[in-house]
Amino acid sequence: MPEFPSLAALDRLLGDLVVGEARRRQLGIVRGELGRALARGPLPTTARRSLRRLLEEEALAPYQRLAESGALRARQMAGGYPPTSEATNEARAQCLDLLRGAYGLPPLQLGAGGRMPLRPTPDSGTLVALRRQLDQDLGGAMSPGRTRSSAGPTTRTPAPPSATTSAKNSSTTAPATVSEPTSPARCSTEQRGDQELIRNIDAQRGPGEPCPLCGRPKPDLG
Repeated sequence: MPEFPSLAALDRLLGDLVVGEARRRQLGIVRGELGRALARGPLPTTARRSLRRLLEEEALAPYQRLAESGALRARQMAGGYPPTSEATNEARAQCLDLLRGAYGLPPLQLGAGGRMPLRPTPDSGTLVALRRQLDQDLGGAMSPGRTRSSAGPTTRTPAPPSATTSAKNSSTTAPATVSEPTSPARCSTEQRGDQELIRNIDAQRGPGEPCPLCGRPKPDLG
């Protein structure tokens, strides 16, 4: 492949660009396609001598159509040169805009060619069906794949408080227990009950038997 002055200038421009590894590979592919297009002659002859002419619409429009057709592929695929994919066409268009911007030219306006088409908005019936399916998935058992796709952002469950923290919080926040004072009537009732119990025990003892409460023997009054 002959080396044209425009390609030599393009190589210098590429060398000054600061891009990622993936984008640099794409730019290298575009550079190879431009070289093959220049060698085969479908581009203006002025594009061989000047990088500006090479990056103008008059040269890039036929290049882009030829590249999208697959005719500028470096090697055959399945015995032929099939058209490039929409993703490849979009990457190529982005590389061309990047090169034009680095040279000081505005982005290309070549219509829909090389641009990823926008997907149509689903109709209302499709949206209702999708919502119904989502409600069913969330309400019943799901496969692991659907569980991952339906799950929202992961939230961290707070750890339960430790026993030490709980005890500390209880000691500082729990209200103090206040004993209810015993009424005089209740004391009198309890005393009468104790006296009745003592009399019953005393009645069941024989003379000389010790009291189970105080240990004193019952006197013999006979």
